[in-house]
Amino acid sequence: MSTFVLIFPLNPIGDGATFPISQWPLHATIVPPFEIPGGHKAIANALQPIATTIEPFTITGHRREQFGAHRDVSVTTLLPVERLQTLHGLLSDAVESLGAAPLEPQYHRQGFAAHITDNESDSFAIREHHHIDRLTLVDMRTEQPSDDPQALVTLRLGPTTRHPAK
Repeated sequence: MSTFVLIFPLNPIGDGATFPISQWPLHATIVPPFEIPGGHKAIANALQPIATTIEPFTITGHRREQFGAHRDVSVTTLLPVERLQTLHGLLSDAVESLGAAPLEPQYHRQGFAAHITDNESDSFAIREHHHIDRLTLVDMRTEQPSDDPQALVTLRLGPTTRHPAK
């Protein structure tokens, strides 16, 4: 089983790019980590029709909080937007239809809180705005602890979404 996460990157991440956990590009998590049998192409193909129906939108930083089991992960939660919760549900439905299981079910569905996690050098400010126009599937690459997460495929939001490779 592979572990993936769905994010809205604040800046483009090239397909195939890798990055250490401590240097994740700033992003809004839309579907927290999930395990799924099979490869990423099936996931991308399931997400593509949804991405075409999502018009680009703006997110806004809401408040600073500490997440994680030890409350040691600094994040900026996002101003509640119905669209984010709806998208979380639609995208979760899509990956679950392929056999996905959330790694931490308490942060899915009713427990989902849209947020941007700080990295070593940057954070998202309260009242900061950002235009979201793409969805990226990231492989957490947990099979080999020495491997860094890898951006696999990025889908543009809206009717101009490119089709993922088959």
